[in-house]
Amino acid sequence: MYIRQSYRAGSGGDIQLNGEFILEKHCTFVNGNGVVSIVPNPDSQTFVNGRLITEPEELRTGSRIILGNNHVFRFTNPEQARAIRAVSPTAFENPRSMTPMGTHCDSPLHRGNGGSGSLGGGSPASFLDNMGVVDWSFAQNELLKKTGRNISTRQEYEEKIIELERKLEEDRAEAEGRLEAQRMEYENRLGELEVELERKKKEEELVVLEEKEERITELEHQLVQKAEDQQRIENQKRKYEEKLEELEKAMVQRSAREEDSLVSQRMEYEKMLSQQRGLYGEKMSELEKLDSQRKEYEAELEMLQEQKKSYEAKMEEYEALQLQKKNYEAKLSELESALVKEIQSERTASEEILELQRKELMTKLEQLGVAMTLRQKEEEMMVVREKDKRISELEDNLRSKSVAEQALEQQKQEKKKRMDELEKSLAAVEEELSLKRTEHSTSMTEQKKQFEALIEQQRKEYDSNVQELESIRSEKDNYEAKLDKFRAQKQELQSKIEDMDDLHRQKKNYERKLEELQKALEQQRAKRVAAETMDQVMPMLNPEQLEIAKKVYRVWGRYRFHSLKDELLSNVSILKEANAISVELQKHVSFQFLILTDTPYSPIPFSVATGTDVDIDLEESKFAVAQMESMDPFRPKGPLVAVEVKDSKHGATHLWSISKLRQRMMVMREMYESACHPEPSPPTSSLAMIGGDPFYDRNPWFRLIGRYVCTHTPCTTEDVFLGH
Repeated sequence: MYIRQSYRAGSGGDIQLNGEFILEKHCTFVNGNGVVSIVPNPDSQTFVNGRLITEPEELRTGSRIILGNNHVFRFTNPEQARAIRAVSPTAFENPRSMTPMGTHCDSPLHRGNGGSGSLGGGSPASFLDNMGVVDWSFAQNELLKKTGRNISTRQEYEEKIIELERKLEEDRAEAEGRLEAQRMEYENRLGELEVELERKKKEEELVVLEEKEERITELEHQLVQKAEDQQRIENQKRKYEEKLEELEKAMVQRSAREEDSLVSQRMEYEKMLSQQRGLYGEKMSELEKLDSQRKEYEAELEMLQEQKKSYEAKMEEYEALQLQKKNYEAKLSELESALVKEIQSERTASEEILELQRKELMTKLEQLGVAMTLRQKEEEMMVVREKDKRISELEDNLRSKSVAEQALEQQKQEKKKRMDELEKSLAAVEEELSLKRTEHSTSMTEQKKQFEALIEQQRKEYDSNVQELESIRSEKDNYEAKLDKFRAQKQELQSKIEDMDDLHRQKKNYERKLEELQKALEQQRAKRVAAETMDQVMPMLNPEQLEIAKKVYRVWGRYRFHSLKDELLSNVSILKEANAISVELQKHVSFQFLILTDTPYSPIPFSVATGTDVDIDLEESKFAVAQMESMDPFRPKGPLVAVEVKDSKHGATHLWSISKLRQRMMVMREMYESACHPEPSPPTSSLAMIGGDPFYDRNPWFRLIGRYVCTHTPCTTEDVFLGH
């Protein structure tokens, strides 16, 4: 490697190296006045004598230059080398005698002369004393000692491999992390989608439920509208019952004023009854009208039945016409196929006849031609023979020639005659063929016209049948429209008939209630008449007699053994019916009679004593309690018939009075009827809105099981309740 004297910027490098840590422009060698210095480029890895240089460095003979990581050079200056050889010719042959590696020589060459770096001013002996020759291993050791790097080992490669593996592991871990993040993101997204799907399903279910609720509300509204009449009837019934109770109270008080009011109320009641009778008469007239309408509808239905029968007969005719149409079409197709086959057969027969005639003519012509050729050949042979004979006799008889010529002329004439005959026969054959063709064509045209006329006639018949079918179809549509109309009228009639049935039921209920009211009025009248007669027979009691009568009433009120048997026998059927309905409806409730006696330690409950139902009418129960408190002396002390209700579903036992059982029995019957006939009907009793199920009572917080007498002073009695 030699250094040029001139160096131009921008030109290619004189020394071009490749390898690790070698830049495109690594360093620059500068030669000025016999002094060479190295100028490293920024970020380049350049070592001189084992030191990393970053600034220009002067080089001398024997300097070790390491470029990058693998390129090692030893610098030699020729002038300095000649000076060294002049002083010691064996200086480069014994490297062991050189200055040790890494020893810094403070020689004139290293310092330079005045900083120029030349050999001037210093002797070669002093330069040789401070300079040594260094080989490759020396450069390695020097670099290893000063920087800790070894260019000949694989440690750096292993470190790089380890670094690359570490980076690979990091990249792999990063990729796995990204994959895990993506998986988690996808799972989250799937979870969100599932939640969204569930939400949409719930929304759809909510929409369906809302629609069902709307339909239910509509049905409830309709049911409420339908129940208005029944509610009105129930209100009237309650009013009548209230009025009857008022009448009973008025009859009990026996006052003239109350009698007058009773009479006026009776008159009003009779007026109301007359009004009700008028209403019933109007309804009966409406029912009669509905009956007449029903009869008219039945007559119309009979007419419709007759029309239906006629329509069915026409439909049968229509089906028969359809069958005739199909038969006509089949016959028409058969005729067309037969016509086509006949035409084809006749055509083929005529063609075959013509072909046969043509073949016969051709054979005749060929036979005539063959005969003529044979005869010609025979004649020629005869002529040749005659010529042969005559040639020999030509000289002897010249007349033979004229005879032969005459024979030839005769033959020619015969040939002409035969040709004329053949032409005549051909003309005759052609005329015959033309005649046959004309006859065949005329017959074919006549047959074609006949078939066309037949087809036209059948087409007209078919068109007439189609028109008749269209008219039948239009009549069918009209009949169907009328049938739909009459069906709608029939449905309306059925609905009206159902309304009539409902009106009949209401009428029967009204009549039954009227009969009951009339019976009650008759009983009241009988009681009033009996009371009047008793008042006439027995005078009114004075106060002393009244007190005695009250005492007697209280005493006999406590002893009720004479009426317990009758009460039990009269209510056995109700108890059995209640148990049967409970079993049928699976309420798990049983009813049994129970005899109760009022004692200081086990008093009779006020609901049993008064016969009120708290669940049905709270005001009535309050009134009964107040009455019991005010009429404590008249409270029954003797045995009473009660009903023990065992609720095995809720684990409770209740006591009912007979009147309460009767009230609950009405609601139980309604519940049983609604369970047997599940039709939407509004509740007819207040129990369904207040107490819920008639088989169950509200479970109280405490239940009275007995009393005990305290020993405290003063002695008092307290009630003991058992909590549920």
